[in-house]
Amino acid sequence: MTFLRIFQRILMALCCVGQIALCAAADSGMDGDVHQPLAELWLQTSSMAGLRYYDGAEVWPQLHEGDRLQLVREPGNSWDRDAIAVTWHQHKLGYVPRRENTALARLMDHGTLLDARIVRLVQQGRRRKKMVFDVYESLGNH
Repeated sequence: MTFLRIFQRILMALCCVGQIALCAAADSGMDGDVHQPLAELWLQTSSMAGLRYYDGAEVWPQLHEGDRLQLVREPGNSWDRDAIAVTWHQHKLGYVPRRENTALARLMDHGTLLDARIVRLVQQGRRRKKMVFDVYESLGNH
């Protein structure tokens, strides 16, 4: 294990609030998903930022708790140089909140494979929707 990988893990352990859990990887639920880690290291839980501005409303009825999400680094984003978009089946749903994305962006910039999974979907009324998701580092099968 390289010094950088060790440093990344120590940094995430210090930056994350809450419990760090090592759990067996669950079935991805996505057809053709070739990236199935042996295990995952929980890094953080976040609420989706910008859900109402992207494809969230369009795909909301198809989303389920436990669905895998993809994290896409956007270093050229003019609003936030640490921006990380969150997608589901090629649909942009929103972003990791700005106040929570710096450590994740650094990890992604250094090649760390991160995954995400929907933890909670809440609909309040007809228009207000909230999505909570967990972010994990994929361990094994790199």
